[in-house]
Amino acid sequence: MFSTGIPELDEALGGGIRGGKVTLIYGEEKSGKTSLALKVCALAAKKAGQAGYVDCSGRLHPQRLLQVLEANGADPSRVSVSVIGNFLQQEEIILSLHDKPPSFPLIIFDDFTDDLAIEIPFIKNLFNLFLPSFFNHYKHSFLRL
Repeated sequence: MFSTGIPELDEALGGGIRGGKVTLIYGEEKSGKTSLALKVCALAAKKAGQAGYVDCSGRLHPQRLLQVLEANGADPSRVSVSVIGNFLQQEEIILSLHDKPPSFPLIIFDDFTDDLAIEIPFIKNLFNLFLPSFFNHYKHSFLRL
């Protein structure tokens, strides 16, 4: 179990974010999702000694990541960061995690649907219809993370 750093949110989640499970955080643009993801990553790396962070949009500035890690007492060398360029690379990472489970107790996919919105422009309107079926389709991969 990994803390979000927000006691009220941890309580609502039953103690925090569970490793090995999919936790979807959704909200409007600029609502703090990436800040929350970075904080959880830092706290997970500090607690477990390592964490994975997959930037699905390519917009994460390395200095921002370092600031959050250092502010939360996490060693930056204990966080593995991957940047992907398109939905196919995102899918490859997910399928590779199914074939060879990672050593990380927590992996964060930030802006997971960003490539979907770019490659399938109408996805923002269909988001609530599409995403559940997407997760159900890949559920076997996600549950082994």
